[in-house]
Amino acid sequence: MKRSKVIALSVLIVSTTVLAGTEIDNYKDQITALEATQSVLSVSGLVTVHSSSNDKVEFGDLELTVSHAINEQFNGAIKVKRRGESDANKEDDIILNEAMINYHNDDFTISVGRISVPFGAYETGMITDPLTKGITSADKDSKDMLILSADFGSVQASIYSYKDTGVSINYGKGIFSAGVDYFKDGTTGYGSSNAYHLGLSLDNGLGFYYEAVKTNQGIQSSIKAKHTELSYVHQLKGMGASLNLAYSKIDSGDKQKGLTYSLSLVEGVTALFENNKVDKKSVNGLKVVYEF
Repeated sequence: MKRSKVIALSVLIVSTTVLAGTEIDNYKDQITALEATQSVLSVSGLVTVHSSSNDKVEFGDLELTVSHAINEQFNGAIKVKRRGESDANKEDDIILNEAMINYHNDDFTISVGRISVPFGAYETGMITDPLTKGITSADKDSKDMLILSADFGSVQASIYSYKDTGVSINYGKGIFSAGVDYFKDGTTGYGSSNAYHLGLSLDNGLGFYYEAVKTNQGIQSSIKAKHTELSYVHQLKGMGASLNLAYSKIDSGDKQKGLTYSLSLVEGVTALFENNKVDKKSVNGLKVVYEF
């Protein structure tokens, strides 16, 4: 659904002055060399507007990502994010969410910089985040780290480390997907945390997703949470649509139930309608997302 505005450096403005044959050949060589580098700059972004029965209409998170590919081996990206602040007395945060350099090899990829922690999948078609998100100290926008990742057929594996250490292994083939994550927060002395997820996506549009997260193993503040989601992807009057039913719970804590219906109004624009209930408190919400 994302579209990137691509600016390719492939045209040189040549003076109308009459050039000698050797000079023309030099310009041709320069054009060929520039095109061969496949130097590409892409810009993408995300704008969200949401409203609920508890709050007025307001902007949600805004994101702008700029990435640049020098060649097939090296590229980089910067993401700036504005986080919507629900408290009217507080100013919205504008942060450098990500800034990374990537090296791609036939066998592996190395990424270094400020990068979003890959711990936990947190996949959902809902407006409201599942309860599995936010119970771990790893749930931050980004951290300084080095990531080594590689594909082994249908298996993708990542190892990351700096102040924090983690491993993420994911498998996906056909209608089935699964993954396991391990994370240890070295900055605050938290114990190890782990997560696993299972997914099923059928050809008739039906889907199933399950995730379980356990944080801070071996210490008193250990927390367990689970999230289950059913989805049905279909067409409605020529528009892509999805119905999602979700249930999340924290052991000995909150329980969350939700129903969300989303419509792809036009390419890049999606509207989501949701009824979400945490324990006995029910909230209706509307969210419009624009991606470019």
